[in-house]
Amino acid sequence: IHFSIMTITSIGYGDVSPQSVLEYYVCAVMMLIGGGTWAYIIGSACGVVSNLDEQGIRFRQTMDHLNFMIKDTTIPDELGR
Repeated sequence: IHFSIMTITSIGYGDVSPQSVLEYYVCAVMMLIGGGTWAYIIGSACGVVSNLDEQGIRFRQTMDHLNFMIKDTTIPDELGR
């Protein structure tokens, strides 16, 4: 399980490896915590970057709502363009 976690989290194998069963378990838990922390940091950074253009996001949401309203009502296609 130790080597599979090292491979999945792309931590790498390094020069020092655990010698006892306890060290294998501690390393596995620490790698999972580190991988989860790294994923959280990257996800938070992506969330911040994706919300930088608030006016553009609000405009696209408004246009989406208007397009759905036009499809749901009997407004002629010429007026909906």
